[in-house]
Amino acid sequence: MEIASEHFVCPIARWAHETPDAPAFYQDEACLSYLDFEKRVRQWLALLAADGVGSGTRVGVLAANSLSFAAVVFALQRLEAVLVPLNTRLAESAWESQLKAADVSLLLFDEKHQAFAGSWEGRARFLEAELPPLEISREEVGGDPLPQLREDSLASILFTSGSTGTGKGVLLHVANHFYSALGSNRNTQLGSGDIWLESLPMYHVGGLEILYRTSISGAAARVIDTFGIGKIKQTLEETPATHLSLVPTMLEELIESSDSQAYLSKVKVIMLGGAPPSGPLLEKVIAEKLPVLTSFGMTETTSHITFMGKDDPIEKVRTAGRPLAHVELRILNESFEELPAGSVGEIALAGPTIFKQYLNPKQFPKPQHGKWFLTGDLGLIDTEGYLSVVGRKDDMFISGGENIYSGEIENVARQYPQVRRCAVIPIDDRKWGKRPILFVQIAAEETFSSDTLQAFLLERLGKIKTPDAIIPLEVFPETGIGKTDYQALLTLYEKRAA
Repeated sequence: MEIASEHFVCPIARWAHETPDAPAFYQDEACLSYLDFEKRVRQWLALLAADGVGSGTRVGVLAANSLSFAAVVFALQRLEAVLVPLNTRLAESAWESQLKAADVSLLLFDEKHQAFAGSWEGRARFLEAELPPLEISREEVGGDPLPQLREDSLASILFTSGSTGTGKGVLLHVANHFYSALGSNRNTQLGSGDIWLESLPMYHVGGLEILYRTSISGAAARVIDTFGIGKIKQTLEETPATHLSLVPTMLEELIESSDSQAYLSKVKVIMLGGAPPSGPLLEKVIAEKLPVLTSFGMTETTSHITFMGKDDPIEKVRTAGRPLAHVELRILNESFEELPAGSVGEIALAGPTIFKQYLNPKQFPKPQHGKWFLTGDLGLIDTEGYLSVVGRKDDMFISGGENIYSGEIENVARQYPQVRRCAVIPIDDRKWGKRPILFVQIAAEETFSSDTLQAFLLERLGKIKTPDAIIPLEVFPETGIGKTDYQALLTLYEKRAA
């Protein structure tokens, strides 16, 4: 796609001009071509404009994935309005706080959230309401000028994941979304005829960005309304997809399915993110030569910021890939000096995919040094430029005078053959100050031994870093897409200790 100095072209309108019959979106039995979807976007344009939505208006969406949700994303962008998608997994108090914090003036909702919308004090509109009639021919669409989008126009406010509370609102502009999609598409070689399974919720930056990747490349998105391995299997069984976005536990379930070859036979790319994968899972990926591309990113970087390429050696799946095009990455020490390859330090980023500020910059100032956004994540870059993430700066605690990083213990525990998922929390200790506790989700539970795992960790970490206790869990609490809720684990431990 050609990039002007100050504007982008709306990709839906572009392909409605150039390839009007190419598929744009699927959901259940429906298939909308780019021409069909352009008409739907125009219907939402008319409806939203009649509701007083214009430049700068902030519109909340509380709904599961749907074709209507997707159309609203592009309609708001053309109006230079601001999308504020709400995490459907949060409590009503969190929705109220986020709507207020973002100064939302119109809420779009689906049937499941009708009760909340009815109790909300602002204006609300049913997302699946009948759209205004629109009679427009393919010739008229082809003859209209392409809508221009300003790079610096605020496109969305996405709240970082959290189990309770408002969270931090991340302001993302048109340029953030477009450059992220362009860089990602270069790695995945996404193009016309490809279908990306839109399994991630659109309130999440990863799900929202799939809409941009497919529309910018002229590919299609297959929308499903539930983020779960059961629905993904069912969808892949009925209709193939070329590109998937999965978290590690979902990929493991998919691989272990007796009919996994049927699911994966036509898949070109499996984007893996959300949480660090276990060592055994990565070994399966390498052994079976699966088209898995690992990544690293966050809401503030408009989804992934490093990503493997399709042509990278399969062994690099143990890393988080290399920086996308347009992105600069450095590893800095505490004096903000660049560290050489192989040294662990803070991951610092710069480029057009990085957000400008949080919703409330006085309460949440952007962590930066000069042009560099300081992620708070620790990592290292190998001699070939691939990033490995080793933990968070703020997960360090002191035990017996020693600095211990939870992420270091987790990285070693993930190498144990039966550990599918793990998390470390520090707990208060009268003698040592803090001590690590390890939670694990395991495979082959009947043969698992905590003592054997503890010996495995002791050999590799030493006594001071080896967890005092190992607690198996069937299900890990989550704050978002595959992200562990550490506060919930601490509460669980405190209840068990009591």
